[in-house]
Amino acid sequence: MNAPNGPSSRPLLARLLIRSREYRNPAFWTRVRIACAIFNLCLGVFFVSLGYWEGVLALAGAVLILRTVFLLQDGATS
Repeated sequence: MNAPNGPSSRPLLARLLIRSREYRNPAFWTRVRIACAIFNLCLGVFFVSLGYWEGVLALAGAVLILRTVFLLQDGATS
């Protein structure tokens, strides 16, 4: 029988995108992911401003990265 806080109790997105080592030092990995999200955000805005609509993919990536940051913080506190 699985424990209530086992891997199966995490959302699917958290199981796919957050590795177990990230739960051991969540503050460091939160800062790394926020830096990556800011980079993707800037890159996406830059490409969209030049007229390349593929920059929307970078913006979507930034949103996904920030979502995993919130999942990582939620998982670290529980």
